[in-house]
Amino acid sequence: MKICNMKKFILSFCAAIKCLASTEGVDALDVNPLSVSMLVCNKEMQVEYIEGDCYKRYSPCSTFKFPLAIMGFNSGILQTEEEPAWVSSPDHEIFLESWRCLQTPHSWIQNSVVWYSQELTQMLGFEKINEYIHQWNYGNKDVSGTPGMNDGLTHSWLNSSLQISTKEQILFIHKFINSELLISSETWQKIENIMYVGDVEDWEIFGKTGGSGKYEDEKYPDILLQHGWFIGWCTKEMGGSLMFRSFAIHIIEQYNEDKKPGIHAKEIMMKKIHELVYVNRMRSKD
Repeated sequence: MKICNMKKFILSFCAAIKCLASTEGVDALDVNPLSVSMLVCNKEMQVEYIEGDCYKRYSPCSTFKFPLAIMGFNSGILQTEEEPAWVSSPDHEIFLESWRCLQTPHSWIQNSVVWYSQELTQMLGFEKINEYIHQWNYGNKDVSGTPGMNDGLTHSWLNSSLQISTKEQILFIHKFINSELLISSETWQKIENIMYVGDVEDWEIFGKTGGSGKYEDEKYPDILLQHGWFIGWCTKEMGGSLMFRSFAIHIIEQYNEDKKPGIHAKEIMMKKIHELVYVNRMRSKD
């Protein structure tokens, strides 16, 4: 489970520092979300914490990079945590300066680079992605994209046709952890390596954020909204066995161009993980 060579250790150490830093000042968050759905389960899918409506579906946004990475490694397009390395082109939409750099599977996940996802989906092809999505029963299984736009291959997970609930995010994570996705052990380990975000005490945390642009909802008239995700799992070795917890959080908040909803969701979830650890709710045997 540990990343063993020095290069990966340094990357993981830096990710851990960023993760711990992101939890600082959570109590001082200036704006609470308008809506929160949160779910934490143990290996047997027993609920350890639940909040809000965990059955309503939303666009997965960049949390879809998790299943995309599985497809990419399983198909051989993605080879290692550092290969292939792709460079942005003038055709790519660049929303963050960090997206202009050379991107690897590891930096793709850590920097949440949309154009890397779109290059990968075009290499996989619509039929293959559709096959994976139906085989895995991922969300509503609709990768058709925007009606009349023929953009399913590049945009279906970006506030478009593909939708998933907090509960369904948890179900997919459990399929991955329980080796129900028919993928190799090598793919499984590579996914953990690129999704490692840090430790909480002796629990290793793996996860992926996701966030939307601005949108409207009749439930909240007269304001623009944005929504965010943080999904993943925690593991801990204890007495020769591996303990496991899955987690997923979705938030809706008022649109703020200076605030990333996925990062906000991660801050809230990391605070909850800290709470669950410190009150010993995650220490009992599976």
